Amino acid sequence: MRGLPDLGRIRVGLVHLFLQHTSAALFLNENADPDVRRDLETFMARLAPDGKSLVFTSDRGGSPQIYRVPVSGGEPTRLTFEGDNSDPHWTPDGESVIYSSVRDGLGMAFMKSADGTGAEVTLWKVDGVTVDAEDVSSDGR
Repeated sequence: MRGLPDLGRIRVGLVHLFLQHTSAALFLNENADPDVRRDLETFMARLAPDGKSLVFTSDRGGSPQIYRVPVSGGEPTRLTFEGDNSDPHWTPDGESVIYSSVRDGLGMAFMKSADGTGAEVTLWKVDGVTVDAEDVSSDGR
């Protein structure tokens, strides 16, 4: 809103946006119902609990890997280097990331320090089953 100070005075209108980047996202929501704002805040708190970094999956290096990037922008830090990884989630303390992986036909879940240091910890592996890291409880089980 700082970039468009006059926008706050408009009560009814039509807006046209041209987004030049194909991976850009835009949230449009009404805020008359407090549930809308609460749901969005809950989602954003899960996406970037410290308000500084978020984690995501990208195949920019060939196979899907997990990356961390500052919400203010900048270069992503690659956190994983093996397997096909997806579904990253922050641990409740915000210190680690839990994610799903497929390696040698096994569905697996791992946890790794969010700063990318140290070895990943295997939480579980299941033959022939895709593991959803979202199913991991707050204590990593």
